[in-house]
Amino acid sequence: MHEKILVVLLLGLPLAGAGLTGLVDRRFGARAWWFDAHVVDGVVNGVGTFTIFSGREVRRIQTGRVQNYALGIAIGLLVMAAGFLVVTTR
Repeated sequence: MHEKILVVLLLGLPLAGAGLTGLVDRRFGARAWWFDAHVVDGVVNGVGTFTIFSGREVRRIQTGRVQNYALGIAIGLLVMAAGFLVVTTR
């Protein structure tokens, strides 16, 4: 049943019932399962892993000291000013 729904979504075929039985075979289902298991789940798992990793790294720079945050803002402003000068002087 899931294979029929997948064919309807991918190919835009009307869900007429009996007509799709010959179109959907085990090979297509196996390929769809592989794509879902490796590509879709891989992307989702990769985003989750990246989020966890980046959260752990950002935790290191969050010290709670205002001086550190002010220094980060000052460096960011200098980078933006330098970028602005590079772009406008061309």
